[in-house]
Amino acid sequence: MTVDVYDRTSIAYDGRWGNYYLLDELNGFLSHVKDGSRILDAGCGHGRDLVFFGRKGFIPTGIDLSDAMLQTCRKKISISAVSAYLLAADMRILPFTSGSFSGVWCCGSFVHIPPDQHLATLRGFRVVLRREGVLWISIRNLYFPLEHRKVQLFGRGLPYRRQKYGGYIDSKGRYIVCVDRGYLQRLLRTAKFKVIRINEDNEWLNAMSIAK
Repeated sequence: MTVDVYDRTSIAYDGRWGNYYLLDELNGFLSHVKDGSRILDAGCGHGRDLVFFGRKGFIPTGIDLSDAMLQTCRKKISISAVSAYLLAADMRILPFTSGSFSGVWCCGSFVHIPPDQHLATLRGFRVVLRREGVLWISIRNLYFPLEHRKVQLFGRGLPYRRQKYGGYIDSKGRYIVCVDRGYLQRLLRTAKFKVIRINEDNEWLNAMSIAK
């Protein structure tokens, strides 16, 4: 369902978000990654951050489940003349060997993973990361007032319909998960990551951690 939404809206999505960079988060993440090393962009979408990593001299690999997003990403890579690898793959089942990457960047995509698959997904990230590799993920903040209100409104005839696992279906038809800071911190620690920081950015929680 969520993939279908992105397949239908890839061009419009890129038009809205293609030049919106989380520069503080991106630069903070890269400060922990060795120059020129490999980065996995898990849920790379239209390729904005993938191209950013390539321009900074890193070797990025992007995965996504949306064919339309990957097509948009390929065009962006070609225009930008950066070196990057793209693959249609599910972040929950990563097709990479142990220790393949020095960094994993997961911006705006972990939010679509059901909570009962969170831990396994993070453990998969840990496997493909080298020891002391860095993970950056973002997910919706349950206690941002608007998100909290959406969750409270399950099944009341609004565009946010009740869905299993504690998420909601938004007005575009995307499955969205909201969590709190404590849950995210416990999850990362259980998956064998050392949490460096968790920032609140309006409706988002942005977490950076190091693989133990």
